[in-house]
Amino acid sequence: MKKLLITLSILFLFTTTSFAQGEYLKDNEHGFSIGTSVGVSDNVRILTGQIGLSVSRLFDIGIEGGQASYEYGGYGYGFSGRRSMGLFGIYSTIHLSNAKESKSQLSLSGAFTKDKYTSAILLNPTFTFDISTSSKLFISPGYYNDLDISTEDNMFISYGFSPYFEWNKGTLFIIKLSGAHTSEINTFSIGFGFLFGFGEEDKVDINEKTDETKDKKKKKKKKRKKKKGSGSYYDR
Repeated sequence: MKKLLITLSILFLFTTTSFAQGEYLKDNEHGFSIGTSVGVSDNVRILTGQIGLSVSRLFDIGIEGGQASYEYGGYGYGFSGRRSMGLFGIYSTIHLSNAKESKSQLSLSGAFTKDKYTSAILLNPTFTFDISTSSKLFISPGYYNDLDISTEDNMFISYGFSPYFEWNKGTLFIIKLSGAHTSEINTFSIGFGFLFGFGEEDKVDINEKTDETKDKKKKKKKKRKKKKGSGSYYDR
């Protein structure tokens, strides 16, 4: 049971495409995301849905709900079958790097997950690398703490690949393939989601505005010179 609960906590967090969604946004851009995902690990299967919000790309927050099924009993128990239970989680991420300055980003995340039997807290940094204009590679070492069951090994590492495509202007379709591992557990998940970005285009760059003003002034001066030199001989 202990192994099962840890598996569910890790799967529950890293199946979501809206987790750390600010990595897909531009600086000063806000975003809203919806998504669904599936995950597997040994005898565990999980299906989730999630929504997330990103503020100025710097801070993300999201909630996730899902259903997990798992095998119980088996050889030696005299009975076997599958059970299911609901899951709930909330997570937040702070982005520490500027999207324009580097092709790699660093973020810090925390999450709280709750199921029928127990709850857990997960903390982890995430390193994200732009490997092309439409795909990212990420790796995340982390720490989890089951609040109801003591565990000796509380460290995990996750990694994944995330291609994304522009669905229409301001909207991205994101695919997230990820795995997570502890000394005893191996998990794999795939998620799909939409990220709706807004707000960045409304902000006017001060430097661009200054250049436009200078160009307008230059054009006005040229027009005045042409008018002065365009008079006839009798007008002089």
